[in-house]
Amino acid sequence: MIKVTYLDHSGLMVETPKAILVFDYYRDPAHVLKKRLEKNRELPVVFFVSHHQGDHFNPMIFDLAQDCKRTFVLSYDIESKHVPDKGMQVAYMAPGDYIESIADAVNVRAFRSTGAGVCYLVTTPEGKTIFHGGDLNNVPTTEKTTERDIAKEVAEMNKTAGEVAIISPKVDIAMLADDSTLGSETVATSVREFLKRVKVANFFPMNLRGDFNKACDFVNSETETGTTFYCLDKPGAYAGID
Repeated sequence: MIKVTYLDHSGLMVETPKAILVFDYYRDPAHVLKKRLEKNRELPVVFFVSHHQGDHFNPMIFDLAQDCKRTFVLSYDIESKHVPDKGMQVAYMAPGDYIESIADAVNVRAFRSTGAGVCYLVTTPEGKTIFHGGDLNNVPTTEKTTERDIAKEVAEMNKTAGEVAIISPKVDIAMLADDSTLGSETVATSVREFLKRVKVANFFPMNLRGDFNKACDFVNSETETGTTFYCLDKPGAYAGID
């Protein structure tokens, strides 16, 4: 059983039989991570940070889970001055990097994200694959967007999706940006293009700084064959996956 819990924005906690994985911790208004760690200090905790932006990287992570075996997997664009020098287990990853047996619990491969930093593909000892896209989408981040900008962003996202598909044609859990503030149809296109290239068993929207209802409307409208869509519409919401 794998349990996926929504923390906030792009932050999710994924509990596997061998480890607790925390992606892009920003904040935890429902205090679910703290409560979980207090109940089980035996499992190792692996924190993943996709890039340096403040809504994906909160230096507070270095103060969390101090009673657990901790490992921090950080994107190459996070400056070392933000990382405490206390003998912590820290691994920096750039696109194309691969690390085996992190915390004796998972293997991790990094891919390029379109927004900033990296995406992560995590494989558990049981063979389950978990993809966290960070800021991966096909929406240009420049204010003055041209058709050329759009075409470039679409091409880069499709390239990353294709690279993921080569390594792992099937993914058990995928977490991708579904930010309603970027325009529902634009983001829907991003997700659909990814799903065309990678067979995803369970899909979770994230980056939900917009209207939660719009994100859930998108999820509820999807009928991709073979994919189960979830909408964790508030901090603390969770789903269990066999």
